[in-house]
Formats: sequence, C-alpha cells, structure tokens
Amino acid sequence: MFQFRKRNPESEFLEIEGVRFEVRRMPRRRSITLSLRPNGRARISASMGISREVLEDFLEEKRPWIRQVSEKFQRLRHRYPRLIIADGIQIPLLGQSHRITLQSSSQKT
Repeated sequence: MFQFRKRNPESEFLEIEGVRFEVRRMPRRRSITLSLRPNGRARISASMGISREVLEDFLEEKRPWIRQVSEKFQRLRHRYPRLIIADGIQIPLLGQSHRITLQSSSQKT
C-alpha cells in the first residue's frame, strides 16, 4: 500500500544567490543534500535535528557551486527557450524541420 505525504503548508525556505531552497526534513536522513533543477526547483534535505544555522552555513559553503549551476541553467534556458506547441509551428528534429499540425479527436483515451 502506498502512502502519500501531504506537503506542509508552512514549508521552511532558505535563500542564497537568488535561489530559494525548500527545506525538506526527514527523520532517517544522515547527510545534507542539495538539489537544483533546470525548472528552478531547489531543495535542501536534512535530518530533523539539523539546525537552521547549520543549513545556512552549508549553503554558504556551497555558494560557488550554487552560482555555477544557476548560471549553467540560465545559459541553457537562453540557448534553448521553452517550446510552445501550436498549430503550424515548425520544430527541428534530427536535422530536419517538421511542421506541427494539431488535430482534435473525439476518442477518449
């Protein structure tokens, strides 16, 4: 049986280098982990007993890495802007341009 954990509406956040990290506390975690995603999601995971000050120090120590990854994602977003699928748009695929044609379907999937 699966259990779905509800997100805490009073989530804890820390910010550094313009990146807002959601603090995720887990009782069995033995280390502090940091994750940054290209979509802008950022998380720091730690044990329940780790103080906010320790997490702030950890982020400060990782500041160069956070800056490097954030800049990399920014360059990628600039180089590959978000593609909006619309009728008639042409997209490159395997070196060739393909026109998108949207069709409605009455079938339920």
